[in-house]
Amino acid sequence: MRKLIRLFVLCLTTATASLAHGATNWTEGQHYFPIKPAQPTNVAPGKVEVVEVFSYGCPACFQFYKTADKLKASLPKNAASSASSAS
Repeated sequence: MRKLIRLFVLCLTTATASLAHGATNWTEGQHYFPIKPAQPTNVAPGKVEVVEVFSYGCPACFQFYKTADKLKASLPKNAASSASSAS
């Protein structure tokens, strides 16, 4: 559960930062951190899995939901998305 929350925060931070700053040279450890060990995915090799994690009780998740839908619609062809709910 904590890993999913960390992943959501990482995705939220990355999406917000990229929208605010445009193209940026990202540095591991400064702008992001890898999730170790890497989490298993449910997509074919060569695809990128994007996981949406939210809580029905979280006001921030509710406010971000429209933005998440826009991000999902703009995913590249090699990306697959899935949703995970934390109640």
